[in-house]
Amino acid sequence: PNFGEAHAVLTYVLFSYEWNAVAGEPYYKRAIELNPSHAITRLWYHNLLLCTRRFDESLHQAREGLQLDPYSLPLRMAPGWTYYHSGDFAQAIQEFRAITEQDKKTFMPHLWLGNALMASGQREEAANTYEAAVAIADTEPNRLIMLGQMDALPTFDNVRVSLAAHAPYSVAPSVFRAIRAAASCR
Repeated sequence: PNFGEAHAVLTYVLFSYEWNAVAGEPYYKRAIELNPSHAITRLWYHNLLLCTRRFDESLHQAREGLQLDPYSLPLRMAPGWTYYHSGDFAQAIQEFRAITEQDKKTFMPHLWLGNALMASGQREEAANTYEAAVAIADTEPNRLIMLGQMDALPTFDNVRVSLAAHAPYSVAPSVFRAIRAAASCR
């Protein structure tokens, strides 16, 4: 009952598997009260607040977690996610660009920088960012995500050639359809 990490895990399960943010939030608050220096609890609470569209509180938790663990990639990306989902794409671009300039070999910041650029209407720069991310994608699913993102852009007619190289992966066509559908909703 007095172990903050246990409260954090309970909330993570309630939120992530049962989709019950309301039931879980008091446990995050208790977890932080018991162990205010547990950075992952701050990140997980940030995610709950982000999904409930409480952006100021979410950003606060992200910043608190980042002070506790400044080298954690998810915590470094959390402010960018908050800005992105709140619609402040310029600030999200600034956050993600800072991470990609420091860490040129990590896939996820490039993906989110591309997403923010695309959402802000900077399609050509988004396409270039996605292209760079494809080059550094560390796993086949990540590469498929990037190819799907690029396929959704009108400037990438040649992506089908890249898709053909991934023909053994039966998930590819459904991934591309889902990404193309999501892109058309914007």
